[in-house]
Amino acid sequence: MPDLFRNLGLKEEFEKISFLQHIHFGLVLSALFLELYYKVIGVSVIFKLLIIVILYRLYYKTLSKLYYTYWSFSGFLILYCLMGLFQNSFGKGHDYLFYLYFLTLFVLLVQGYMLSSPLYFPRVRWWEYDFRYKGDLKIEVQHESEKHPGRLTDLRRGAGCVVLFYQVEIGEIIYIYASLGSDDISLKAEVMSKREYSIGRGTSYGVKIIFDNEEGKDQFEKLTKYWKEMTSFKLQLKFRKDAGKSES
Repeated sequence: MPDLFRNLGLKEEFEKISFLQHIHFGLVLSALFLELYYKVIGVSVIFKLLIIVILYRLYYKTLSKLYYTYWSFSGFLILYCLMGLFQNSFGKGHDYLFYLYFLTLFVLLVQGYMLSSPLYFPRVRWWEYDFRYKGDLKIEVQHESEKHPGRLTDLRRGAGCVVLFYQVEIGEIIYIYASLGSDDISLKAEVMSKREYSIGRGTSYGVKIIFDNEEGKDQFEKLTKYWKEMTSFKLQLKFRKDAGKSES
C-alpha cells in the first residue's frame, strides 16, 4: 500500500485496483498454459513463463509505489493482449484463447481508467521547464484561516492536483480560489493523497472536489473549461515559438 495516501476511501479503492492486477496476471497465466495445451507453444513456455513472472513482479512494484513507469508496463501488456487477440481471430487460433485475451485486455483497461486520476497519477510535463508553456494555473489555497499561493497542475474527473510549498495533512479540507478574468472561482476540496517529488518543487496534493450544491458544480465546470482552453492556448503558443525558431 503506497504511503502517499492514508485516506480510507482511497485505501479501499486501491485494494480493488490491486485485486484487478492479480486477476489479469492470472488470466495471462491461464492463456499461457492453454497455449501449451493446444500446442501453440512448446518448450519455449518455460522461457515465456519466466519472462512474464519477472515482468509482472516489476509491474506490481510500479503499481504499489505508483511509479509512472506503470503506464509503460501497461502499454507493453496491452500490445501483448492485442497480439493474442489477432492470432486467435478471423477464423484462426482458438476461441478460448481469444476470450481470455479479450478479458485480460478489458480488466487492464478498467484498472487503467481507475488509476487515470489526479489522485493517483497527476499529469506532469517533466520535459517542460518554461513556465510560460506549462499547463499550470496560479491559485490561492485557504487552509484553516490562512491563504497560501499555489498552482493547479491537473484537473480531471472531479479531482485535481494542487502544488504548495506548505504542508497540509491528508483528510483535511482546503478551499481553492482561482481568478478567471471577470470570474472568481471558489472550490471546496478534500486532500486525498500527497506526493513529494524533490526539494524545490513543492508538495503535490491530490484533491477531491466536494460539491455541496449546484453552484459548486457550475464553478467546477467553469474552471474545467477555462483549464482546457488555457492548456490548449499554451500548447499552440509553444508550437508557434518552435516553428519560428526552425524557420530562422
